[in-house]
Amino acid sequence: MFKFLKNKYLLFSVILITVFIFFSCSGDGKTVGETTPSNLVITTHIVGANPQNLNGDGSGTVNFNITAKNATFYKIVVGNGEILESTTGVFSYTYTASGTNTYVIYVSAYNGVKFVSTSTSIVVYVTTVVPILVWSDEFNVEGAPNS
Repeated sequence: MFKFLKNKYLLFSVILITVFIFFSCSGDGKTVGETTPSNLVITTHIVGANPQNLNGDGSGTVNFNITAKNATFYKIVVGNGEILESTTGVFSYTYTASGTNTYVIYVSAYNGVKFVSTSTSIVVYVTTVVPILVWSDEFNVEGAPNS
């Protein structure tokens, strides 16, 4: 009987130690090495923008610089339905819809599964270039062309 009682206490001790180790080694729910990004900033430069042309030179090109502390990856919705991805946050995008258009830019900065998001809006002018045909006279001698 003493041997059975001794094994019972041994089994109980093993279970208690196992439960203690399991709960003491489990984390606080945070993924190791991942910190939520912070200080997300979107900087835009519309090519050709100046006091006379606030919305650009008509090319539709916008230079983006996106930064965030602890970010390893960016996802950008450029406002016309297109989604871009970047690891650097530095890129150019050319809008093609003619006229002066307002685009809302949504950006998410990621570090693993953790992320932070923000948005901004820009107004971009895009002109439609119509090709112009130009007549050029390149004959070097006077008179009719030599057949």
